[in-house]
Amino acid sequence: MPIFFLVLMIVGYILQKWSLKNALKGVDYTYGFNKQLVEPEEEVERISVITNHSSRFVSFMELEEKFPENVIFLQENVKPKIDYLKNTTLTTTTYLMPKSCLERRISLTFAQRGVYLFYGASLTGGDFLGVSMKRKTFTVLKEVIVYPKIAHLKGVDQILKGFLGDVSVKRFMMEDPILTTGAREYTGREPLKQISWKQSARLNRLMVKQYDYSSEPVVSVLLDINMEEIEGYEIKTRLLEHCFSLTRTICQLLVQKGIAYDFISNASTSLLNQHQLYLAKGLGRPHFRATLEILGKSTYISAESFFETVESLAKKHNYNLSTLIIMPRRDNEKQQGVKSLVDDGSTLTFIYGEEFDDIISDSETN
Repeated sequence: MPIFFLVLMIVGYILQKWSLKNALKGVDYTYGFNKQLVEPEEEVERISVITNHSSRFVSFMELEEKFPENVIFLQENVKPKIDYLKNTTLTTTTYLMPKSCLERRISLTFAQRGVYLFYGASLTGGDFLGVSMKRKTFTVLKEVIVYPKIAHLKGVDQILKGFLGDVSVKRFMMEDPILTTGAREYTGREPLKQISWKQSARLNRLMVKQYDYSSEPVVSVLLDINMEEIEGYEIKTRLLEHCFSLTRTICQLLVQKGIAYDFISNASTSLLNQHQLYLAKGLGRPHFRATLEILGKSTYISAESFFETVESLAKKHNYNLSTLIIMPRRDNEKQQGVKSLVDDGSTLTFIYGEEFDDIISDSETN
């Protein structure tokens, strides 16, 4: 009998060591989202999958997933834990059959614009006797980008009515060097690059290319978030969010009206990525989507001064542009500092975030 108990203890010890060593062997974890670019308060699904690639039964496993701050869980049966540092974790216990997987879907939403970073999860498995635990961490960084809220389209449309009228008129005052309709005789006032040497040789006199009027008006949108003298963090964030919403809505209206635009901002996207943001001229949904992504990633940190951004935009103007400048507050010094754009023949319109509390709303969506 003593020999029997001794053998039983040895077998139990071996099983204990083996089960602890192999508690998480062959077990894998992945996660993702059904969408990663979303509107404020739009529902998003986080899909987590635990897979048991081994041929053994896993009797106990604990999954602990981490979530960023300000995430809203939509399912009543999902009860995350929030510690004193505002770290949000969701813990689930389960078992896994051999060669099987477990999928879990959690519905989330985000009330505020910004980038939400997810850092993966950790799995904990037990030994044969349930005495010791083994932990495995899966550090997989993923992000969800939430766009700015949209302002009332009608309200912004009213603001831009005069500006867009000027753009339409300007469309027929600018010749487009791409659209050549013929040739006419050289008068001595045209630049040499406009001379059509082929037509001149054929007719034995100098001829210049005849251009059509531009069929594509272009607008430049400049977002300035520089608020060095503003008081109070809450006031600053409120005004800057107004600016992000106004910029988003203005660009959306330009797309709807078939007006191409380029976009420049001095907002940085992170502490490690503090440089000016520029999106070259474009038109249509993909261009607008790229604008939304920039606005969603933008922080309250200014990468450069307003005047540096204006100077950079002026260097990119190789043709006349109508320019919209969105800034948090009215600033006479900044208005005087954009003469380089005026000298370039650009039409300027200023829009101030502080003046539009009444039109910023999340009630209208794409």
